[in-house]
Amino acid sequence: RPLPSLAEAFYRTYFAAVLRHASLLREAVASGRPLWIGYADKGGTAREYTVEPLTLTAGFLTAFDVRSSEVRTYTISRITGAQYADTEEESAP
Repeated sequence: RPLPSLAEAFYRTYFAAVLRHASLLREAVASGRPLWIGYADKGGTAREYTVEPLTLTAGFLTAFDVRSSEVRTYTISRITGAQYADTEEESAP
């Protein structure tokens, strides 16, 4: 079997990370535990947020942003890292 192309390898790695994040996000919504997330905006600027997850639907996380005291919606594919806010265990790409 031939080796995967660079693009194929990138997308496999990328989608594996998205799936890991989605799994952790589902658990956090179910348990009500706050999360730390790294998030890249449309321009590629990464920021960190502490959020209290509310719902996870159709590729989006809706959560209460602790810093701004607002409910926000985050695109799962832009989440660069995720972990429970009370642990050091991270789900990174």
